[in-house]
Amino acid sequence: MRRIPDVELEWVHSAIPEDEEFLYFVGYSGKHSEERDAVTTARQDAGNKFVEYCGIEAQTFSKFLSVTYGRSSKIKDATESGVSGSKQQSEAYFRKLRVVGRSSSEYRVLRGTQEQSRFWRIKVLVRVPKSEFSEVQKWKQKREDEAKALKLAQEKEAEILLSQQLETAKTSAREGNLLGALKQLQHFRKTAPEQPTPKRAGFLTEANGLETRWLDSVALEADAPAEQQLEPGQTPTPLAVKASFKPEASSVPLPHLPIYFYDAAGGGTVMTDTKGVATLQLSPFSSEQEKRFTASPSVKRMGEQLAGIDLANLKDRKVRFRIVVRTPFLKQRVKNDFPLTLASSVKGNLRVGDAFGVSGGCAKRCRIRLYYWDGQSGTLVHETQGPKLTKGEVRSLAEGVNSDAPGRFTLIALATAGAYPDAVDAGTAYPATEFAVVLKNFRSMKGAKAEEHLEITVQK
Repeated sequence: MRRIPDVELEWVHSAIPEDEEFLYFVGYSGKHSEERDAVTTARQDAGNKFVEYCGIEAQTFSKFLSVTYGRSSKIKDATESGVSGSKQQSEAYFRKLRVVGRSSSEYRVLRGTQEQSRFWRIKVLVRVPKSEFSEVQKWKQKREDEAKALKLAQEKEAEILLSQQLETAKTSAREGNLLGALKQLQHFRKTAPEQPTPKRAGFLTEANGLETRWLDSVALEADAPAEQQLEPGQTPTPLAVKASFKPEASSVPLPHLPIYFYDAAGGGTVMTDTKGVATLQLSPFSSEQEKRFTASPSVKRMGEQLAGIDLANLKDRKVRFRIVVRTPFLKQRVKNDFPLTLASSVKGNLRVGDAFGVSGGCAKRCRIRLYYWDGQSGTLVHETQGPKLTKGEVRSLAEGVNSDAPGRFTLIALATAGAYPDAVDAGTAYPATEFAVVLKNFRSMKGAKAEEHLEITVQK
């Protein structure tokens, strides 16, 4: 391979010249089979070095050309098929850069004395007015300022949007719509990270704080007697719970909150009304018993609407109610005019299916009626017929009485030295209210009388 000429121009190896008016750049072509292609490439390489010197990317420089020279016919090339407009503008601009030096090297590839091929390597020295550099820097600074202003505007717009969204949630909370406010915060947390503002973390912190504060402030209180004493057949006062929370400094009613009322047998959900009160209606209880009810926010129902929000601590907000159903007329016994004994044949514990007998006697001549009270009704088990029991006589009042279920019941003996004012057949059953009348009538009878009770407990 042979190079022609053998010596390059002096400026190629010396320092690039400088002066007050121009900037200088050296462009290299690389290897080209055509000299004109090498010249074009070298000129473009010098132009690219100018772009790098300006401190911007080629794509950004193309925007500079479009904005600054887009309307000038001086830098527009004739349309070339498959060449983009910005590339045409760049190439046209680089052709404006004046070549003030050129070093051409022709290389011939020989085999023996025969030339096989040749190629060119070109180096050019390009001069660029410093005013061009200044124009690029001014445009670059203007573009940066505009970008900064746009960014600040976008940040401000995003902050206004986030503030409005939080205020909407706060307004819902102030109106008592806690569930709606929590849903809005839930949506807020999904969209806020996408907003172009560095303050979004602060907004998210505020949203989390609102959610925690609102949920922590939820309170339940009884809006009905926590304890009720009833007799069988009486209708209980409805159980009522008032829910509230603090969206700000003061508490407000909490409507549309699901409240779960439950006892040992199960429960159900009641929604609070516009005043934040959930009410559970109860039917009368027909027998003596003690019922305990608990009311608490239905976390399960709320979780269906507020997936992803931690509601676990709401389980601790509870209101408890106690209803005791008793028959006080059993305790209001008469003052006995004579001793009356009532005894069972069973010694120790009585179990389901055990048979047992009951006997009674008076300290004077008397008649005895024996009733069985199971908590719901009183049943006449026995009444002495014929002559009265003699003084001190003990007579069997019931035999073979047993129970098929565990529980407690009471045997009640009513004795009189005279006669009963009514005739009743054994097996007659009286509901609680009527049985209270039976006892009241007996206790108000004139003449000598006595009353005794025997409590029986049947175990499994």
